[in-house]
Amino acid sequence: MATSGSILGQGTQLKMGDGQSPENFTTIAEVTNLDPPSLNRDDLDVTNHDSTLGYREFKPGLRNPGEVGFSINWMPKNSTHDQTSGLLREFELDTIRNWKIVFPPAANATLNLKGYVREFTPHAPTDNVLTADVVIKVTERPVLS
Repeated sequence: MATSGSILGQGTQLKMGDGQSPENFTTIAEVTNLDPPSLNRDDLDVTNHDSTLGYREFKPGLRNPGEVGFSINWMPKNSTHDQTSGLLREFELDTIRNWKIVFPPAANATLNLKGYVREFTPHAPTDNVLTADVVIKVTERPVLS
């Protein structure tokens, strides 16, 4: 019987670039869930009066680089979360940054992308820790290295 080559996702890191040369990347603290971008494309409807069998016809349109969605254990004064140097600052600045998703060592892969913080949604439940959901809008083709 073959052994699965699956890789545990625990240990994946999200890193934000500082825009300097050479660029330094800082790991975002306490990421609990991370969804890399879902690549998709537009569908171009090319159905016409010559289309047969009553089916619409489509061609592939432009690709969309998607979004990165992630959750954090939110620490409002943490330097990677706060309004001085963290995610809240990035939301206010509208800066397109370099980001990296560094997968666990067994994967030996990094997803490099550019994007801006589009959404920051904090949560303060009575029966659990402070959390926040964050969305980075990817602005161009991500590259897996």
